[in-house]
Amino acid sequence: MSGRISMSRAAAVRAAQDAKARRDAERLRREKQVESALADFYEQRGRAESLRSTASARAAKIVADAEAAAQKPERLARAAIAVLQDLGETRDQIAELTGLALAEVRTALAEATAVGPGQPVAEDGGSTPAESLGEVTGASEAEAGEHTRALVDTAEPSAASAVAATERPRAAADSPVSAHVASGPSAMTT
Repeated sequence: MSGRISMSRAAAVRAAQDAKARRDAERLRREKQVESALADFYEQRGRAESLRSTASARAAKIVADAEAAAQKPERLARAAIAVLQDLGETRDQIAELTGLALAEVRTALAEATAVGPGQPVAEDGGSTPAESLGEVTGASEAEAGEHTRALVDTAEPSAASAVAATERPRAAADSPVSAHVASGPSAMTT
């Protein structure tokens, strides 16, 4: 009988070893799958971070280029505010006409006058903003608009198309500057 028991014990041990080997093989297969999934995770996460970093650098460059390109139109806008003041408009009136806050008007006037008293010289050494705007005191709104567009055209070609797209035709009576030119500085003060 001991031979039978040992034979049956040996079969049981073999069966146990086979079951354990299958379990170990399944566990090893699963561990390899976990390792592969984790490798995919870290690889794709690194790619995503790299893409974001590259896009962020590109976006920063685009913003920096836009800021640099916007400097000249901003200077011209401040010069136009100085022209409005030279035409007799008060800071409050300029704020109302332009939609700027009074503090922004003060800042724009301070920056415009820092370049030169009342009439900053153009960057190219040419005409002053008032002359570039067609000596608004003697020009019609259409002529002043043409001079403004010419200034923008020389400043930035893309800015010219933006100005043209945002401008709307106005009747002379609709324009505060035209009303001011037509009736003199005292007509606009309240």
